[in-house]
Amino acid sequence: MTSFAAGKLTETMLSPLHGLVTFTAMFHTGNPGPAGSEHVAGENTKKSFQFAAPAPLARVVGNSAALEWTEVKFKETYTFVSLRSTVSEEFYGYGELLVPVAVEVGDTVRFNINTLQIEIP
Repeated sequence: MTSFAAGKLTETMLSPLHGLVTFTAMFHTGNPGPAGSEHVAGENTKKSFQFAAPAPLARVVGNSAALEWTEVKFKETYTFVSLRSTVSEEFYGYGELLVPVAVEVGDTVRFNINTLQIEIP
């Protein structure tokens, strides 16, 4: 099992955040590019989540529930995560993981609560 704390998604420019929009997260093996469609990982299953409400004056919010990918199908290294609206598929942005995640076939990858974080501009 591979478990890790993801880095802050500082390159995302999200306006609707906590509880207003359900997002999907997807892994990439390189920079996703301006449309979020480049270097998509072989394990391209999208996982839905919402951001928790930030504390007053907080500049960082994180995922409100754990996200888990089980039985990964490819040996690869994840370096970025992209975010889209679950409903419209609109691309919201991406962020580079602070620590690349190398996975083997059959691994489980998990974002614990509040480990997929973004900084509010």
